[in-house]
Amino acid sequence: MSKARILIIDADVKLAEETKTFLREHDYEVNSLSQFTDTGFLTESNAPHLILLDVQLPGMSGFELVQVIRRVSPVP
Repeated sequence: MSKARILIIDADVKLAEETKTFLREHDYEVNSLSQFTDTGFLTESNAPHLILLDVQLPGMSGFELVQVIRRVSPVP
């Protein structure tokens, strides 16, 4: 069985790294981004099972980004 994949999208790089370390210690596969520019990976076979999303991103709020993500994926 493969590990659950989590994507962290957070402008606070230090917080994202700390969260990533914690989740990896608990056997999750984790990636992080400080900003989000493309939804293409959400439709791939290695798409995340969960996205942890900062609502205060540069350029686009997390609330706006959720609407973009929802157009291509139901990922929680």
